[in-house]
Amino acid sequence: MTNDTMRTDTTRITARRTGRAVTVAAGAAAALLLWVVNDPWAGIDLAVRQGDTTRHIGPVAVAVAALIAGLA
Repeated sequence: MTNDTMRTDTTRITARRTGRAVTVAAGAAAALLLWVVNDPWAGIDLAVRQGDTTRHIGPVAVAVAALIAGLA
């Protein structure tokens, strides 16, 4: 009986972790999709100004920020 209980608990934990990973990945993909629509297609230049310098926001920065936010 304990083996059945352990299998059920392990299956639930695995399913929960898989669901969370898929959600985080989907969030990052959605953020990249929005970046693609806004930056290259719409011509909206995403940038951050810090003092006298301006930094362009690229796809890597978008994906990393989305993944960090999703994992938090």
